[in-house]
Amino acid sequence: MTSRLKVILGALALVAGASLSHAAKYEMRPMIFKDTVEVLGVLTTTGGTSGPLATDAIAGATATTMTIANTISTAASIGNSAACDTITVGTNTDADAITIGDTTDSTALVSNLWAIPTSGVATFPSVDTLSAGALLLGPTTATSVTIGRAAATAITLTTDGSGTGEVVLPTDAISSGEITNITRSVVLGYGVPCAGTVPGVWDAAGADTEADLVAVSNVIAVVYDPTGGEIDVDETCLSFVVPADYISGGTFVFRVTQGAATVTNIESIEARISVDGAAIGAADEDNLANQTAVQSITSAPTGTWAAGASIGLAYKQGNAAPDDTVNVLAVEAQYTASQ
Repeated sequence: MTSRLKVILGALALVAGASLSHAAKYEMRPMIFKDTVEVLGVLTTTGGTSGPLATDAIAGATATTMTIANTISTAASIGNSAACDTITVGTNTDADAITIGDTTDSTALVSNLWAIPTSGVATFPSVDTLSAGALLLGPTTATSVTIGRAAATAITLTTDGSGTGEVVLPTDAISSGEITNITRSVVLGYGVPCAGTVPGVWDAAGADTEADLVAVSNVIAVVYDPTGGEIDVDETCLSFVVPADYISGGTFVFRVTQGAATVTNIESIEARISVDGAAIGAADEDNLANQTAVQSITSAPTGTWAAGASIGLAYKQGNAAPDDTVNVLAVEAQYTASQ
């Protein structure tokens, strides 16, 4: 074989078992070329699948890369006839690497029935229509669509604005059970003295056992002090109705400051509640974290909350031997609410 074999064909038909002369029949066996073969024309086969060129009709002589239309061809056509109904690429059972196109190519799948088996995965850095219009996912036969997985940390939806119609779901598509409940707060008032000189009436006297309602840095506060040798030990009382969106829980948050940097004794907040006028429950006492900074103290006194129930709260500074003033700036009730 020479280094280059040129087969010049206007149109040569290799027919399985056909007579090429009146005298004999010739069987065309697979052709293996070690050098370049240039076919100028059309090379076709006709006849049954068992005829010549039916299996391994074109193959390399050794285990190497075989190329088609890699040199001067301006286009390549495979299986473009009415008779060619099936084209298979890399269907053997081993793991193949099949590459189509490069980063500068435009690849179009014109078929309306292009599919990946249920066991397959398609990976795309981005999916777009390449023109203005709707991008559809699962619009034909899909009965459910899954986006993301358990390890996904975020799913971002970006639109051209905000407001009605930016993200559209069917009516009642999300049930209340699928929405995370939230912690809701109810800001409570200052209340009134439960005991003292005149129960239910505030005063600003320092030397007594009830708290005072006074201005602290121009802000009204309930002040518990050890002034004048008489420690404020009387409770402050208030009440409220649990809102209708109540689901569970029930705590109180006290926003407090202290009057000085004395750290010998640790002051505390002590709170207890009555539900719907029943006997008041056991107290919950929580120490202040330090003696100077503004802080929030959470208290969960014994008692069962319920939507629509009346909660009576009684609280005070709880240390029996305080050495610093405790200013209660505000009180709020917190609970888990339905969405």
